[in-house]
Amino acid sequence: MNLFLDDIRFPENVTHVKIPKVKWHIVRNYDDFKYFIDNFGIPSVISLDHDLGIKSMEEFSKNGLNYSYDRIGNEKTGLHCLEYLLNEIEGKRLKPIDQIYIHTINPIGKQNMINLLRNKKYLF
Repeated sequence: MNLFLDDIRFPENVTHVKIPKVKWHIVRNYDDFKYFIDNFGIPSVISLDHDLGIKSMEEFSKNGLNYSYDRIGNEKTGLHCLEYLLNEIEGKRLKPIDQIYIHTINPIGKQNMINLLRNKKYLF
């Protein structure tokens, strides 16, 4: 089972990251992501976007490397999804994900996601 999180793109549209050409379950936002994890379990492979809504995309477009989560209000991002997923794995002592791809073009969001993975010992 493979999960692709992106608000607008499809796996075949992500050409800047070499994600596998497999069957993907596609979710578009935090609520759908959480529903998928809660009802279908932890995927084997996951590919994550960071900016999942208008506010976060506008924040990245306007401020680039000065991206601020404070300016997007309560809009959830791929970082929030990743936090939820890792907390579920850790809290329920579930099998870790086999492969994680981060296909966002937002460099700040990507680095924040990588840092979270490092902090949770997914990356060394």
